[in-house]
Amino acid sequence: SGRHHFVCISEVHGGPTCQEQWDNMACVESQGHRECFTCGQRISWVESQGVNKKKAKRRVADEFFGECGACDDDRKRLVIETEGYRLVWADEFNSSGPVESSKWKSVHSHGNGFGNHELQFYTNRQKNAWISDGTLKIRAVREEFGGRKYTSAKLKT
Repeated sequence: SGRHHFVCISEVHGGPTCQEQWDNMACVESQGHRECFTCGQRISWVESQGVNKKKAKRRVADEFFGECGACDDDRKRLVIETEGYRLVWADEFNSSGPVESSKWKSVHSHGNGFGNHELQFYTNRQKNAWISDGTLKIRAVREEFGGRKYTSAKLKT
């Protein structure tokens, strides 16, 4: 099972509350460093940066929708519409290593920035895109490559 989180709101029961999600763990990973905190800790930290409580709760709810989404005071933003839709494709990222080429196609920019002046050169290297810990990772790297100063990855299904 991948790390997909959904908040389902029942018109009758109203769904989870912020209080119920306050101690949920939310994690971020950057440059190989993983940091975890509760929804409540993250909201308090955002507030300590000078943001009012309502905006802090909204920011954390947006950043960690599955874990902290009920903390947004605007409950109408939580509804995920599913009627009339069906899942047609998914990847649970159950492996570790290179991106599975049978599911994902690497898009090469050949250094031209796709006409919108992007500074990176998109590669198909594992250094720029890989699977680990149940998630797809895409990393921009500052390096000289193909006439550009950065590399990254762009993938399509």
